Amino acid sequence: MKISEMRGHSSEELREKMGTWRREVFDLRFKSVTEPIQNPSELNEKRKDIARAMTILRSRELGTETEPKMGEVGAQAVKEPKQKERKHPKKITRAIRRDDTVEVLGGSHAGKQGRVLRVLREDQKVVVEGVNYIWKHLAKTQQNPQGGRLQKEAPLPISKVKIVQTADAASE
Repeated sequence: MKISEMRGHSSEELREKMGTWRREVFDLRFKSVTEPIQNPSELNEKRKDIARAMTILRSRELGTETEPKMGEVGAQAVKEPKQKERKHPKKITRAIRRDDTVEVLGGSHAGKQGRVLRVLREDQKVVVEGVNYIWKHLAKTQQNPQGGRLQKEAPLPISKVKIVQTADAASE
């Protein structure tokens, strides 16, 4: 049975059908042990019907699908998904460029301002001066036999920064 046909049945009818399908699955499994089944795919179809009915019943419990009304046979009774409302309308903003002054919006560096050193467009990240420092450990080499640690700025996601002052406005 197709899922669209199942949606036309009430929850009580689906539970009754599931009971008969479960008995049929039990009988088919028992029959398969004693003698070969003429249609082996019938067992899988019954299992799929049970799973479909359980999915419909669960979605009705959660409220994502409604019971069909009287006279609605085979009609789809699915609620439309709610559109998520944005808190702030999406603004069309200027792209962030090198030498712009930006403010960090989130994370441990929230509220800090700095100059953009690099923009990594493919990764959607920016490197901001004085923000998000990491330690890079250097291995011992012939040029640097001591090894050592180098502190440098790590990239931040572009979505975590906002433009405070553009490089064009700063030069004027």
